[in-house]
Amino acid sequence: MKFRFLLLSTILVLSSWTASGQTRGVAGLWQRLCGPNPKLDSVYIFQPYKGWGVGLGYELADNGVSINTLEEIFSNPVKAKFDYQMRMVTRLAHSLGVNVAFGPLMVGFMREIGPGAGKNKAFSFRWDANYFSLSVRQARYFASPGGTMVIDILAPAEQAEKKDAIPVTSNHLAETRSLVVSGMYAFNRHRFSYRAAYNSRSMQRRTAGSWIVAARYTYGLTVIDPADITLLTLTNGLGHFMTHQASVGGGYSFNWVPYHRDAAGPKDLRGLRNLTVNLTVAPMLTFYNRVIAEEYVQESFLNYTNEIERRFVNVGHISPNFIARAGICYSAGHFFVNAWGEYTSFAFRTDSREQTYSSGNRYVMSQRGVYTAWAVHLQLNYRF
Repeated sequence: MKFRFLLLSTILVLSSWTASGQTRGVAGLWQRLCGPNPKLDSVYIFQPYKGWGVGLGYELADNGVSINTLEEIFSNPVKAKFDYQMRMVTRLAHSLGVNVAFGPLMVGFMREIGPGAGKNKAFSFRWDANYFSLSVRQARYFASPGGTMVIDILAPAEQAEKKDAIPVTSNHLAETRSLVVSGMYAFNRHRFSYRAAYNSRSMQRRTAGSWIVAARYTYGLTVIDPADITLLTLTNGLGHFMTHQASVGGGYSFNWVPYHRDAAGPKDLRGLRNLTVNLTVAPMLTFYNRVIAEEYVQESFLNYTNEIERRFVNVGHISPNFIARAGICYSAGHFFVNAWGEYTSFAFRTDSREQTYSSGNRYVMSQRGVYTAWAVHLQLNYRF
């Protein structure tokens, strides 16, 4: 999937430039990618030559998943309620990675390192222009699921009982996959450079800010190991929890430039010194929120296969959301060091949904949950 998104994004970029009528072959494309933009105010923005660049990166990240499943089961003569609160046991993950940049485009890959490291890894693609940004990040990480279960047996009357807060633990790792596609457009197109603090392909000479609009699509999938009999027995076989979200909003992005010294020229970067700090905040509204729950096919008692069947598809409620990002970049000649932090959170909540099987068993289920992630990045880069 990650290569499909990279390929699609690259095709869209190249198509937009070639369709403009100003691009003529490879030389024209190279000029559009690396040449200066004549519409930018040179008093506020310095444009170095934007050719190839490489970088090494370090990331400290933490991901969290919390899913509450409320299920009512009607299987004559049994009537019962299950309230299961599942949480991933979060942990700090240390990752190293590399990135390659060409003009405004950058591709990166990171993988977790260190003792006890899991299989966590992330792929990213960015297209950062001065006044807009498109980013695609696909991540995969593993954590131990756990939580509590409340069981309330209502019928038959002679078996009625309620067991509160039964602790649930697991020796199996659950997998969570996420995909975040986000875009941002800044209205101050001539004196503000959003990318100045994140990839230094353009530099902010003087402090400036801009109102922005933003959009984001988020996909999350949590997969319980089919060998995790304890959890699957308590969730009645539910092992896949999936959500799709689309959000739009607006906010403000601000570049503070405490220090700048000009280079000898766009290609001769001797003497260049620049320090830029960015803060971007954009409240958003999630208008599309689709939640899917799937169950493993049970081969026999306490034995589940890898096959899954879709049980519930539900549309969640409209909910508030936000984008929060802060970055700092210091440039010295052909080298630049940048660091940034970001926080992502998206919640979902569904109404009750009923489903009846051919066996006559009836299920009523509702869910609510939240995916959270924060990360701090540090990169050392060199531009040729």
